Amino acid sequence: MNEREKQLALMSREQMGEEEYHRIKVLTGKIKRIADLFTCIPGATEAFEADTPAFLKQYGLEDLDPEEMRLIFLTERQEEKKKMFTSDKVLDLIPESMYRYAQFVQNKLYFRDFLRDKGCVPINRKAAAWRERNNKRCDSALGGVNISFIHAILTIELAKGCSVGCEFCGLSAEKLTKLFRYNEENAKLFEEVLTVLKDVLGQAAAYGMMYFATEPLDNPDYEKFEDIYYNVFGMIPQITTAVFDRNIERTRALVHELDEKPGFIHRFSLRNLGMAETALREFTPEELVNVELITQYEDSPYFLPYTVVGSEREHVGERQKGPHTKRIMDEALADSLDAPVLQNEIRRMKDLKHVDPGTICCVDGFRINMCDRTIRILTPCHMSEKYPNGISETPAVSFTDGEDFRQKLNQMIDEYMLAEIPKNEILRCYNYLNLEESDEGIMLVSSQSGYRLPLGKLGKSPMEETLVNPAVKVVEKLMENRYTKDQIVRSLMEEYGIAPANLYWLLNQFWKQGLIVDSRFF
Repeated sequence: MNEREKQLALMSREQMGEEEYHRIKVLTGKIKRIADLFTCIPGATEAFEADTPAFLKQYGLEDLDPEEMRLIFLTERQEEKKKMFTSDKVLDLIPESMYRYAQFVQNKLYFRDFLRDKGCVPINRKAAAWRERNNKRCDSALGGVNISFIHAILTIELAKGCSVGCEFCGLSAEKLTKLFRYNEENAKLFEEVLTVLKDVLGQAAAYGMMYFATEPLDNPDYEKFEDIYYNVFGMIPQITTAVFDRNIERTRALVHELDEKPGFIHRFSLRNLGMAETALREFTPEELVNVELITQYEDSPYFLPYTVVGSEREHVGERQKGPHTKRIMDEALADSLDAPVLQNEIRRMKDLKHVDPGTICCVDGFRINMCDRTIRILTPCHMSEKYPNGISETPAVSFTDGEDFRQKLNQMIDEYMLAEIPKNEILRCYNYLNLEESDEGIMLVSSQSGYRLPLGKLGKSPMEETLVNPAVKVVEKLMENRYTKDQIVRSLMEEYGIAPANLYWLLNQFWKQGLIVDSRFF
């Protein structure tokens, strides 16, 4: 980078000014366009490798430096990148394009992790403990994909059903039968509901969505309700749409709102190659910089077999790897600028196999349908005959107005969102968890993911270490599925002389980690 580019690298958006910020955004958008082409267009990777200048010219990206783009995207340049990023003169060695694209990837991952770990945490103590427990349960139940689920605390539906009928729908959405249209009464009710959610859950409610088993753009009044949402929370809710091309200018306006108001990203689900080509033709690279293109067609070089509603797929295997040029999160970028976000990402991916989670649900909280005026609590799980949509959900509770909504919401929190282990219930582990011997000792292993918990380091006191492993004994009792919490403690205390405090501590840890079945949901 030259001296000016190095100065800008150390500046915030406000410090650098709008002109420089816009230039950097355009640059980042154009580099992201290359990644989008690799993802969407068959043969794009090979064309890039064969003749990079011609490739860039074909897609209107000829002002990008071909060698810099090859440095960013070609895996065989990885060692070269490592040397640059690990040098104490990294800003002198790397081009601005690489720095800005690495920064772009890091920022997305950072904000996603912020949402998962802090932003979506409600202020209500019971709701927060329940959400955290289910988040951790999903590590063992769903595998490494759980790292990408933000576990939003709520989602609001402005329709009953969906008009699209995508074959890849993971929620078996019903056909569209009703819309929550904007009028004075509905606007008042919607604002009251949002105000209650903000009071009870705090700013975590701002990171919810206005769709679930629905298509958000089915509702002609979506933007009017979005305005209410923004006025209450100061945020634009994220959109995932499978009909971005139904009205390009409407979609364009929604995308441009991300430049003017706080928000995160929007996503286009691309049902076929034609939709991908339309997105890349109708929207500039700058417009799509905050839009993720999700390819759901087999022609896509990065197509992954999607979760199929109603199928019980315990082991789909490792996720398919795409062409080697699109290894954006390789170790070189992970090491870039001492970025702990990407380093942690790769470490966690190695620890938890990135397998099909058997669900597309990223909500751990409330599902509110404004058409029916109902509330449910839901949590993700692996698809099975009992849970064909990959979610466990409470029965719906109806509400009439804002105050009734507040009362019902608090009642549901008290009834379903347990903060502590039920004292008088029979406790058991989830049936996908098993004990397994390994070189590291006895492990608690999930048959649905790469989750492995070493039990040898848990719960030992010096006197007990040579006798039994209290953690293993607690798990064995849980697997018998016939003891309450106090009965487990009493039994192990009498049989092995294990201190009750140690046993209660272990049970609480297993509960908090989501390893003990929550009978209200499973």
